[in-house]
Amino acid sequence: MKRKDLDIQWAKAVKERARYRCEIEGCNRAGMHAHHVIKRRYKSERWNIDNGVCLCFEHHQDAETHPTKYKSIMQEIKEKRKSTVKFPYEVY
Repeated sequence: MKRKDLDIQWAKAVKERARYRCEIEGCNRAGMHAHHVIKRRYKSERWNIDNGVCLCFEHHQDAETHPTKYKSIMQEIKEKRKSTVKFPYEVY
């Protein structure tokens, strides 16, 4: 599979996991983008779905421009995902 195809599949998986909604609390804008928390130039994280966040265009641009500002926000999103995992069956 080519790198571009893998990028497309990664972005689709990130958006699907977030149900095509911006993961910033209270945001309801349209136009979703998949954002790499750790820059994609780091090959070991490039296609790791846990390294992706679904953001609207405005939040994505802001995250790219001000990565330090978003560091704690990204951590909150990651923690929220852990606490809201739903299993389709009982886990014993």
